[in-house]
Amino acid sequence: MVARHETHPGTGVGDGPAEFREAVSSMRAAALRPEVFCEEMPAPQRIAPWSAALSGDVTVDEEDLGTGRIILLHDPQGNDAWDGVFRCVAGRGWRRPSRPMAPPTTRRPAPSPA
Repeated sequence: MVARHETHPGTGVGDGPAEFREAVSSMRAAALRPEVFCEEMPAPQRIAPWSAALSGDVTVDEEDLGTGRIILLHDPQGNDAWDGVFRCVAGRGWRRPSRPMAPPTTRRPAPSPA
């Protein structure tokens, strides 16, 4: 199940190569946690002949905690710098919560003296 996944016109893969369409389909179908809102965004146009991108935001108790992007690039001719025909680039940014987060429910035991 994809939680709150949206698509927007103009961000599809069109008539791209079959292996690219399959990769994008898998990326779109990823199971996400309920606090993640994911949507397609414009992908870079000049880096590769085919590209797709998703943006995600993490919200807990109506507080934005972070954002991220994943970009899939495909060049059927291959790219020496990529060592293949695909490249996946991801980035993230986290925001510090305005209130302290709940402590973990389990703690690791202290290391025993050697």
